[in-house]
Amino acid sequence: MAKIDSYIKTEIEAKVKAILKLIKDGELDMDGTPEEILKTEPLAEFVKICEDRLQVEVGTIKSLHSDEKRQMHAIFESECHNKIQAPLDFINNQKREVEEQLRAKERELKTLEETASGYENQISAYQNAISELAQKNLDQEDELGKLKKELTARTKDCSAIQRKLNTAEKDASGDKAKVENLEKDLLSLKTTKEELELNCEKLGEER
Repeated sequence: MAKIDSYIKTEIEAKVKAILKLIKDGELDMDGTPEEILKTEPLAEFVKICEDRLQVEVGTIKSLHSDEKRQMHAIFESECHNKIQAPLDFINNQKREVEEQLRAKERELKTLEETASGYENQISAYQNAISELAQKNLDQEDELGKLKKELTARTKDCSAIQRKLNTAEKDASGDKAKVENLEKDLLSLKTTKEELELNCEKLGEER
């Protein structure tokens, strides 16, 4: 673009020098109004050529400037893209890794929640079983208390009966001794009776 501006500047300077030369040589009359001067040949033709040339050059400059802007914009975008893309790729990779780690943590958390739920159900079942056993234990303790009371009562009854039995055995032993003594007395009396009867018979025979 700088080369084009220099070329236009050089060309315009050449045209101006040519006009000044025409004025110097007296070929152009500078007296009169600007409109009359512009109508003078070859100045009018030169001005027309300059205007056309300027319009063309301005259009070219604008076009080149637009192209240069687009090119600079493309270069800027490319440079920005190159500068930003690497960090952006790094960030995206980090984001994907973090998301994958998060998904893994979520899966692990879900597994732990399911395990915890299973443990809670087991604990609830164990608590229910313990409650049932505790209730059974209470019932058994009540039943055991009743049995202990009955056993104590039966033990007392048994002790009383045993005492009575001992007393009865003692009484029976005394009575047995009495019976034996009576039997001995009875046997002695029988013997004496028999002896008396024999003596009586003998006496009767002697008479």
